[in-house]
Amino acid sequence: METVRYLGQEENQRTRELYEIAFPEDSREFVDYYYTWKTKENKILVMENEKGVIQVMMHLNPYQIHIHDCQQEIPYIVAVATHPAYRRQGKMRKVMERALQDMADKQIPFTFLLPADAAYYESQGFVFSPCQKTVEKPSNAEEWNWRSAKAEDISNMVEFSNKILAKHCHIYIQRDDFYYQRAMKETEVENGGILLSEYRGKINGILVYGTEICEEEPAMEEGSLMAASKAEGRRCAEVKELLLDSDAGREEMESLCQKALPDCEISLGDFQMMVRVTSLKSFVPTLRRETPLAFQVKVKDDIIEENNGHYWIEIDKRGGRIEKVSTAFRQSGTGIFADSHEKIPLEMDISKLSLKLLEEVRMNVREWV
Repeated sequence: METVRYLGQEENQRTRELYEIAFPEDSREFVDYYYTWKTKENKILVMENEKGVIQVMMHLNPYQIHIHDCQQEIPYIVAVATHPAYRRQGKMRKVMERALQDMADKQIPFTFLLPADAAYYESQGFVFSPCQKTVEKPSNAEEWNWRSAKAEDISNMVEFSNKILAKHCHIYIQRDDFYYQRAMKETEVENGGILLSEYRGKINGILVYGTEICEEEPAMEEGSLMAASKAEGRRCAEVKELLLDSDAGREEMESLCQKALPDCEISLGDFQMMVRVTSLKSFVPTLRRETPLAFQVKVKDDIIEENNGHYWIEIDKRGGRIEKVSTAFRQSGTGIFADSHEKIPLEMDISKLSLKLLEEVRMNVREWV
C-alpha cells in the first residue's frame, strides 16, 4: 500500500538517490549544495510503498514573495520526480493533488514552478503568467563596469534588487541577505558567480550566471578559430538573471552580458514560469488593476473543491474583492461588467480565470531551484 506524506526534516536526505537518478545533468557539487542549503528549509512530499521505497518526490521550496502591498511565503515546486520503475501509473498526479489541496487548506494564494513539460502541468490548472517580461525599450547610454560581488556587497545588492523589482513588477521574489548568500554558493558550484556593475559609486546592474563547457559542434576545418576555441574548452555562460537600473532590449542585454563575460558564449536564461492559483479567495484580494473589472463567474476546479462555485469578483486600483453568490444571481450566458465592454464567459475553469486575473499583473518569480 502506498502512502503520500511529508518527510521530516531529518529524512530529507533519503530523497537524494532519486534526485540523482532523475536529474543526472546536475553535478555532484551542485547536489551537495542543494542538499546542504535547500533541504534544511524546504518540505518534501513523497509517495512511498510499504517497504519505505520512495517512488515519487516533490520539493516545496519556500520563497518570500512581494504581492502588491503585502509579503507572503509561497512554495516553489521543484525537483518533481518519479522513479523510472513507477512512471506512467498516475502516481505523480496524486502527489500534486495532495500538495495543491494542502496549499488551499492553508489559504496560500498560489504556487509556481518551472515546467519541464508544460502540457502536463496545464492539465492540472497551471498557466504561464502573461506578463513575465519586464524589458521594453533601449536604455540610456551608461558605462557598465563589472566586477565580482563580495560578501560585503550583499546589503547593497538587496537594496538595489528590491528597488528595481518593485519598479517593474507587481509580484516578485523579495531579496534578503540569505537570498544572496545562498545565490553566491549556488553559482560557485555552477562555475559561475554574481557580477556587479557600478556607476558613480552606486550599483546599476546585477548579473547572475553559471557556466559549463560548450557542447561540441559538428566537425570543423583544422586550424579554424572555432575549432581552436573548442579545443581550448570554451565556456558557455547561462545568464540566470540580469537586473539593470534602466530598461534594456534583448539585444542590448546580450551585448552587456558579452562585455561582462568576454571569454564565454552567452545565453540568456529563458525562465518562463507557470503559476497555479490554489486559493481563489486569498488570491483575488492581493490583486490591483488600472482598468477596473467586475464580473460574476462560475468556477470549475477539478482538483481544489474550495475554488468551485459562483463568485462575484471586482478588481480596481484599490484592490480585489471576491464574494460567493447564489446561482440565481445571474442566469444569462455572459458575465456582468463594470466599466468594461469585454465579454467574459459566465463559466470558466481555473486556468482561464487565472489568465484573466493575471492579465495586468507584471510578475517576476523566475528561479531555478
